[in-house]
Amino acid sequence: MSQPSNSCGVSMEARDLRFDLPGLSLEQRLRRWRDAVGDHLVDVDMRAPTDAPVREAFTGSMTVHPFQDGTLTLVDAAFQRLDRTAERIRRASTETALLTLILSGECRISQRDRVARLGPGDLCLYESVSPYRLEVAARTRAIVVTADRASVEAALGDLRPFVAAPLSSASAPGGLAANYWKDLVLRLPALDPMSTRRLVAAGLEIVSAGLAVTYGHAQPAGAALTLRRAKAFIAGNIHRESLSGKMVATAVGLSERRLQELFQQDGATLSGHIRRARLEAARQQLADPAFEHVSIGRIADNFGFPDAAHFSRAFRARFGVSPREARAASSRRAERGVAPRAK
Repeated sequence: MSQPSNSCGVSMEARDLRFDLPGLSLEQRLRRWRDAVGDHLVDVDMRAPTDAPVREAFTGSMTVHPFQDGTLTLVDAAFQRLDRTAERIRRASTETALLTLILSGECRISQRDRVARLGPGDLCLYESVSPYRLEVAARTRAIVVTADRASVEAALGDLRPFVAAPLSSASAPGGLAANYWKDLVLRLPALDPMSTRRLVAAGLEIVSAGLAVTYGHAQPAGAALTLRRAKAFIAGNIHRESLSGKMVATAVGLSERRLQELFQQDGATLSGHIRRARLEAARQQLADPAFEHVSIGRIADNFGFPDAAHFSRAFRARFGVSPREARAASSRRAERGVAPRAK
C-alpha cells in the first residue's frame, strides 16, 4: 500500500527512528543522527561533547510527523552538539524556522549573540539562515517543529529580534504556548496531515503572540531598521537591471514575501519603490548638466529601462512630462539660475 504524501512527494506518515540499537558504535549512531536530522529537520554538523559517556552519546529516538512545509518531531536525545554552520547555510535550498519546546531535561540554543537556556516547559524560536548551536547534555526530551520561515515571519514579523529569546513556562504567555504544544502532541495520532498543518500554524501564532507580549518593543525597531536597510540597498544598486525584490530580500536577510509586507505597512510595495527610485534617479540625471551629452535612451538603460518607449511612458505617468520635456525644462531653469523642484 502506498503512503499518503504531500504535493512535494514527501511521505506524510509518521516515522519512528531509533539510534540505540544493539551493536551500533558511537560513530554509527552519530552518522544515523546526522542523517536523520538533516533529512527531517535542518542540515547540521554534529558531535558529542568531550565528556560524553560513549554508551549514552547519540542514543535515543525521533518520531517525525511530517506535514506540508514542515515537521513536528518528538526527540529523545542525550549528549549532542549540533552546529548550523555557514557552509551548511550556503548549500541550503530552503529557509526554515524552528521551534524547540523542552519536555524534560535541558537544552542550550545559541544564535545571533544570544543564548537560551531551556528547561522543562520552556521554548524558543531559531532559524536556519544564520549559524546556531544547540547543545544537549543528559537525557532530554523535546518537541521540535520546523516550518517555512516566510510563513512564520508572516505571523511574527522579522524573526531576528526573537531568535534564541526564551519563552519561559513560568510566564503566562509561555505556559499557554507550552500547554498547547503538549496537548497537540497527544492528539497527533487522530489528526490527518492537513489538520496537523493548521494546528501547527495556530500554535506558532500563539508563540508569536507570547513573544510579542514578552519582547514587544523589539519588533517595531527591527522592522524599521530592516526597511531602512532595504531602501539603502535599493539606492545603492539602482543602476543594476537585475535588481529585483528577491535580491533585496536576500541582502537584508528576509523572505521576499515578508519584505513585501514591510513595504505595504509603510504604504508602498517593494516593486513600486524600486520603480519609483529608478525613475527618480533617471530624472535627477536628466536634470544634471554634467549628463547633458548622454542620450535619454542611455540614461533609461542605466537605470533598468532598456525599452525607451516603456521608460517614456513610465516617466510621464510618474512626473507628468516626458523625459525630453523634463530635460528641456531643466535646461531652461539652469539658464535662468533656478534649481529644479523635487516632485
